[in-house]
Amino acid sequence: MLRRMTVAVEYCVKRAAECEKLAELAPGRAERVHYRQLAAAWLRLARDAEFTEKLDAHLAGEKPE
Repeated sequence: MLRRMTVAVEYCVKRAAECEKLAELAPGRAERVHYRQLAAAWLRLARDAEFTEKLDAHLAGEKPE
């Protein structure tokens, strides 16, 4: 089942997409690598936020969305 992204997760995913676009536009290899590393970091933050939200819901006794 598809779930709707929370605001925090959506924010992180959007920032990752922006970094990927900047990587494509970057003039040099070093800049492309840097932007791709930033994109990967944003995606890790998105996964961490999603995990934290699921854990909080579980600990609060809520049903997962």
